[in-house]
Amino acid sequence: MIYQNARDVISEFPGGEFKARMSDALHSFRLPYWDAAAIPPIGEGSYPWCVQRETIEVELPSGDSTCRVLILNPLYSYTFHPLPVEAFRSVPSTGDGSVAVVDRWIEWNRTVRFPTTKDAKAESQDRRVAFHLDWNSENIRQRTYSMLAMQKDFYNISNNLVRNSRGEVADSLESVHDTLHNTVGDGGHMWQTQYSSFDPIFWLLHA
Repeated sequence: MIYQNARDVISEFPGGEFKARMSDALHSFRLPYWDAAAIPPIGEGSYPWCVQRETIEVELPSGDSTCRVLILNPLYSYTFHPLPVEAFRSVPSTGDGSVAVVDRWIEWNRTVRFPTTKDAKAESQDRRVAFHLDWNSENIRQRTYSMLAMQKDFYNISNNLVRNSRGEVADSLESVHDTLHNTVGDGGHMWQTQYSSFDPIFWLLHA
């Protein structure tokens, strides 16, 4: 579907160097993903810059030419339209339209990461997410490498229920995955299993 959408967009551009370049690029197009255990490119951190920017610049067709415009970054956040209040409600209603405790999931009309507060004024703190991921990057990288290099049975590293010979819960790719969910979300949507897939970064992590 993403490939089809990209192809349809390219078809709307007027003929020329830009359309030819994008058509060539389409042949090698792949679903984007985030490899959190990879060594990031020089000058970049473990947390992809493409998910931290609120806006991005894109090139659009404009008559016989093209133009560059700023749009909201679809990888930064997802806005609910509308917010499914009853499906998201986690605190029972008092019956009079109010709740005894602030229910963050029906206060936020868009996904947030590492939120500043638990009320409607919450803002994402991507800089703090980036800091914690960079601080923990070597640990994540080493754990992932050790499991893939040393384990011959995928089942043993695929979940966080398997125990080793000493009866301890063995490390697993699932545990590394959970660490990323908790670090990015930290009280926000990626932190809560039933809401995490609404955050665009969920799909980059699981691709």
